[in-house]
Amino acid sequence: MSEAFLPSTVRDCTARGWPGIEVLLVTADPHVDHPSFGALLVGRYLEGRGARVGLVCQPGWRGPEDFLAAGRPALWCGIGGGSVDSILATYTVNRKLRRDDAFGPSGKGGVRPPRAVIVYANAARAALPGVPIVIGGVEAGTRRFAHYDWWDDAIRRSILLDARADIAVWGEGELAAWHITERLRQGADPLWGIPGTAVAAARRDLDAVLRAAARYCRVAGVAGGGPYPDLAPFPDDERPVITLPSFEEMAHGPRRLLIELTATVERETRGPCGAILVQPHGDRVVVSFPRARYLTTEELDAVAALPFTRRAHPERPAPPALPAIQASIITHRGCPGGCTFCAIGVHHGKTIRSRSIASVCDEARAIGRESFFRGTISDLGGPTANLYGMGCASPDREARCRRPACLWPEICPSFRLDAGPFRELLAQVRAIPGIAHAYVASGVRHDVLLRTPELLRDLVARHTGGRLKIAPEHAVDRVLDLMRKPHAAAFEAAARAFREECRAQGRAYRLTSYFIASFPGSRDEDMWAVKELLERLDMEVDQVQDFWPAPLTLAAAMYHAEEDLDGNPIFVAKSFADRRLQKACLRRHDPRNRPLLAKLGAALRKGRKKR
Repeated sequence: MSEAFLPSTVRDCTARGWPGIEVLLVTADPHVDHPSFGALLVGRYLEGRGARVGLVCQPGWRGPEDFLAAGRPALWCGIGGGSVDSILATYTVNRKLRRDDAFGPSGKGGVRPPRAVIVYANAARAALPGVPIVIGGVEAGTRRFAHYDWWDDAIRRSILLDARADIAVWGEGELAAWHITERLRQGADPLWGIPGTAVAAARRDLDAVLRAAARYCRVAGVAGGGPYPDLAPFPDDERPVITLPSFEEMAHGPRRLLIELTATVERETRGPCGAILVQPHGDRVVVSFPRARYLTTEELDAVAALPFTRRAHPERPAPPALPAIQASIITHRGCPGGCTFCAIGVHHGKTIRSRSIASVCDEARAIGRESFFRGTISDLGGPTANLYGMGCASPDREARCRRPACLWPEICPSFRLDAGPFRELLAQVRAIPGIAHAYVASGVRHDVLLRTPELLRDLVARHTGGRLKIAPEHAVDRVLDLMRKPHAAAFEAAARAFREECRAQGRAYRLTSYFIASFPGSRDEDMWAVKELLERLDMEVDQVQDFWPAPLTLAAAMYHAEEDLDGNPIFVAKSFADRRLQKACLRRHDPRNRPLLAKLGAALRKGRKKR
């Protein structure tokens, strides 16, 4: 049975007849062979292209034993922090140590360290001297520049320097990981210029780094043209070189510099035709190269067809999160929403790339043959489920578009609002013999749902397992603009439309609505307005998001600077008391919050709560 998994020991490699591994991947995720986990996905992709890949999950980091269990890799060692940021997986937003972990063995907490990428990378370098260290995933990618660190409450330097990594892969990693493998097989060193990566180099080497980038795409002021144009999107488009504020300027200068840096990075990385970004760090520079090209539909289909077992490794306890995702299917990548608090767009970009219907149906049939399957596909979705098959009507125009979001402040006229492909996908999956239910458990975009009533009808009729998930996030338009979310009227209209459709079909379904407490710019009276909206709609919020400033998001920059994007001062709830009060407004039905809400209500009536 264990031979069906990526090898994690020398014994596993011997059973496959391998002389050793070429690539070792180390991750804070559990050893669950499922495409939801980035390291597993990259490992399967590399294996499918002929690389010998070993995998170490949630290793002990206080000694070298786990890092040596699969043997010394011949080419490189990859480090990932897992699908949940390791700081957030270790501590609550109120800085309390978490006792459990849905991705830990049997739910046990403490199996992965905070700052997992830094800890694992330094442990790997000590255990495997001379092996190139490649860091990747959301945790590494969003920290490749100087960034606001919530735990330190300060600007922290690039993770490339703290992890002492040779290269960081940012964004989707399959193509970059394979190219790194090919380059190292050829003996290439250093690994400069690769799209979708970032490196730290001496300042004196910057010109050489830019010449290396010119092997992949045209670079302003650099002669060249190279042998690797297939890795960069639109390689004939000339890429400017932009110098960002230095780490020293950001650490000691005006806090607003973080907003300016984040806005520049967003503009140049949301799409595929961005600039090369350079940030000085003392006598070194961090250089981030443009995004690697996106996988095509055919390539996404091929990734989905890789031999994932969808099981936990037999020698590891299964994490509690497994049942929720085991029979789920990822239908597309990318998110055009542009929300200022979300790292999905930072990582995946705003371009939607959908798999073919045939590929999704093949995956559904394969799941249906598994012994764990009980007749229900738990989720057909992605970052936003009902955007499958949608996107810009002009891919060339979209590639060069600098608009931060396709759906805000209004839905772009060039965005194809066609629910037909998703409806057809749902219809074909539910028609597969043996599949009793095919649910959409991922969140749906409610402003888009209002424009596609036929899809709402289908979801209520056949594809909702009792609750439909949407994310209005707030009820005050000024705060929603800071978030880049649809205005409150869209949520109220969507809630009414959902209830009317449920009534028409005789269904007793409910909305699961996600709201954020303590968002930068949200005052106490604004959260009171959210409370009043929930009362008006007779809704109770079961799951409350307490704002956490994710690195390289504009919301984190606003949190740090205490200014909005235009430089206006804003209130930011940072103390435990302020955050508790805002959260209480969302949990108004909890008896423990009644004294807090009574006190706040009295203060608002007297006009004393204006921030």
